[in-house]
Amino acid sequence: MLQLNKPGALLQATENTVYYAVPSDKAVDGYLYHNSFWLESPHLIPVSIQEIPIQSLRDKMFPNSPIQLDWLMADKPSFESDFLQIQNKIKSAGWKKAVPMVFDTAVPKEGLFKHSLSYLLQASGSGYMYAFWNEQTWFLGLSPETLYEWNGSEITSVAVAGTAHALNKIELLDTDKERIEHQYVIDGISEILSLMGEVQISNTEKYQVGPLQHLKTSITTACHYLPKNAELIENLHPTPALGAYPLVHRRDDLKNLLTPRPKLAFGSPFGLITDRWHKIIVAIRNLQMLDNELYLAAGCGIVADSVLEQEWLELTSKRKAIKQRLGIL
Repeated sequence: MLQLNKPGALLQATENTVYYAVPSDKAVDGYLYHNSFWLESPHLIPVSIQEIPIQSLRDKMFPNSPIQLDWLMADKPSFESDFLQIQNKIKSAGWKKAVPMVFDTAVPKEGLFKHSLSYLLQASGSGYMYAFWNEQTWFLGLSPETLYEWNGSEITSVAVAGTAHALNKIELLDTDKERIEHQYVIDGISEILSLMGEVQISNTEKYQVGPLQHLKTSITTACHYLPKNAELIENLHPTPALGAYPLVHRRDDLKNLLTPRPKLAFGSPFGLITDRWHKIIVAIRNLQMLDNELYLAAGCGIVADSVLEQEWLELTSKRKAIKQRLGIL
C-alpha cells in the first residue's frame, strides 16, 4: 500500500489501476522521469513499479470536507503583458501560437497532500491521475494530455488543445479559433514524430475532462525500440499545446519573451520508462508545494484571433476546476 512518509509516485495505468513507483537501488523495473517546464533539472530515478487497483486506494483514503485556503490570485497585469508580447510576435515575427501561464499561490496546510490525493482518487477515470512526493516537494493532478506512450511497437502522442467549459455550451469542433489552435499542436507533434517514421493522424474529437471540454487528436508512428532515456521527451517537449509554434520559438525564444516563472512541474513531462513501455504525460491541472508555498497554475493558447478577456476567463475556469477536483477552496 502507499507509503506517503517515503518518496514515491503514482501514474494512471488504466481506467481502474495506477502504477505505484518507489525509488529503488535493487529491484529496478524502470525509471521515473520528472522535471521543471524548461527542463532545468532533469530527474531520471530508478524505481520499482507495481500496478494496483484504484479502488484499493479509495477504500483507505476517504475525502473530507473541502479545505479553505487563503489564495493570492494570479496577476492579471502580468498576463496581459505576456498576451500583448505574444500578439506582437504573431503580427510581426511569424509566430502562430504561444502559451503563457499564470498561477495562484497559498500557504500549505498540514495534511493537504493526502487530503487532495483522496479527492483525486475519486476523480480518476477521466484523464491521467498522477502524483509525486519526496522530502523537498510534492505535486498531484489529473492531466488530459499525454506527451507520448510507447507500447513496444508504436509511439502515440496526443494533441489536446482548445478549451470550453461545459456550461458555456460552445461547440469546439465548429469554432475556427479553437480548430486553428488545435491544428498547430497537431502540426508540431507531427513534425517531431515524422523524423522517426511515417505518421498517422486520427480524426479530431471532443474530449471531456471534468467540467472542461477539449479537442483531441492522436498521432502515431511505428517504433520497435526506444532506449530507456529522456531523448524523445526532450525532442517532443514542449509541444505547441504548452509551448510555441513554429517549433523554433518554443524554448529560448519563448522563455525570454514571457514573465519569468518558478521552477514548477506545471506543464512538464512526467512518467515512467521501462524496457517494454514508456508512458509520459504532461503535468498540467495540478497543485504543487515548492519551497513551502503552494502553486496552482494554468495556461492558455494565444493565437491571432485570441481575445484577452476570453483567455483570462479560460484561465479562471481552469484554476477553479482544479480546486474543485482537489477538494480545496
